[in-house]
Amino acid sequence: AMEVWPFAAAALVGGVAYLVNLHVPEPYMDEIFHVPQAQRICAHDFTTWDPMITTPPGTYLASLVVLEPLARLTALLTSELCSTAMLRATNSMMWIASVYTVQLILQTLRRSPPGAPCALEAFVIALFPLHFFFATVYYTDVGSALFVLLCYYAALGKMPYLSAALGGAAVIFRQTNIVWAGFAAGCCLLCQFDLADANSNANTSLAGVPAATLRLLRQMVSVRAVAVAVPYLALAALFALFVHWNNGIVLGDRTAHAAVLHLPQLLYCCLCCAAFATPHILLSKRFWPTVLALKNWSSLVYVVLATAAAAAAVHYTTHVHRYTTDDNRHVTFYVWKNALQYEKVRFALVPVYVLCVWFLWHFLHQRSPLWRLMLFALTAVAIVPAKLLEFRYFLMPFVLVRLNLPVPTKTQLGCEALLYVVINAVTYFLFLHRPFVWPSEPEALQRFMW
Repeated sequence: AMEVWPFAAAALVGGVAYLVNLHVPEPYMDEIFHVPQAQRICAHDFTTWDPMITTPPGTYLASLVVLEPLARLTALLTSELCSTAMLRATNSMMWIASVYTVQLILQTLRRSPPGAPCALEAFVIALFPLHFFFATVYYTDVGSALFVLLCYYAALGKMPYLSAALGGAAVIFRQTNIVWAGFAAGCCLLCQFDLADANSNANTSLAGVPAATLRLLRQMVSVRAVAVAVPYLALAALFALFVHWNNGIVLGDRTAHAAVLHLPQLLYCCLCCAAFATPHILLSKRFWPTVLALKNWSSLVYVVLATAAAAAAVHYTTHVHRYTTDDNRHVTFYVWKNALQYEKVRFALVPVYVLCVWFLWHFLHQRSPLWRLMLFALTAVAIVPAKLLEFRYFLMPFVLVRLNLPVPTKTQLGCEALLYVVINAVTYFLFLHRPFVWPSEPEALQRFMW
């Protein structure tokens, strides 16, 4: 029987995209940079670049690949087809592809036959608000996430060459995806040596990490490990060449994206991931055992050390970007204005962060501690250098956590779907139906979004 969920996904994103194009026909916010750049590429002008754009041209090239054959079929010029609505539609198509990719990943991780439960769950995961919202506007997030997911899927399938190639494609959407290609490489290696899952080799506690790491290092010199590593090392070398040629990672306007040490990013990210995963945490039979496990001595050591580290991180390395304080069209503006700008609030959140890390660690119990440490460490590498507090940066960490949580019950999945649908509905309602005007630009409508 044909799955109903891919069609449901297509119908949903199509309907929402129709509403977005109806109410917001002109390029909005960052689209004012992305749409004209994509239109230049549609017109086969590959040399003009808007210096305000800081990410590579993956999204625009993807749109070209989709729209060029369509133009041939309809005898239109590609440049005529590359309207704002059509460019947004190419993002919606990539979102639909991401639903199917998530399904493939779930089937691989759970070693389950192709079937309906995974298809429904993939649809729910793809409704994650930070992913779904950007499926109906022309931003770079959806294509970026799609190719990271494809890269991860190939790694899980023990196809390192394909995985590294897809990782390379992901980097053409966004430079920081090199980190997620590194995560895929780590997964591919751990899977090869049966070190990715907790049940392998009785490797369930942090105490087992040094031994597992040593075993991995010993096996790294084997032919099998080298065969896995070669394509990823080639990708790393190409990326190093790009950084050398570009004199840095950021393309275009660097002033807004200088790297800093912003350790609270990792704390915000863990809070965000735990908050979106609440149906899986609160409605689990593991919830109370995980809370009560905080009472033993080794846990107490964690709590004290983690609290001290988090407090130090908040005290010494909190940064705020002018984009966050100056632009009241984003959720982060209100998060900063109403909460994080106050030192008392920042410190009051420290125990919350410590709890969130505790829950995430324990609810990823199906994966080995080495795998979990790798995910935390690479998440830090991806987001800690960013000065800007931007929820979109937490998309990949959340999705990777979510994919590796235990199989949800029907209740958990239902609550997760409800949570996402409500947040999406509120976001779109505000975006489409509650525009406001800045006194400085009386003729333009401003809209609230992520």
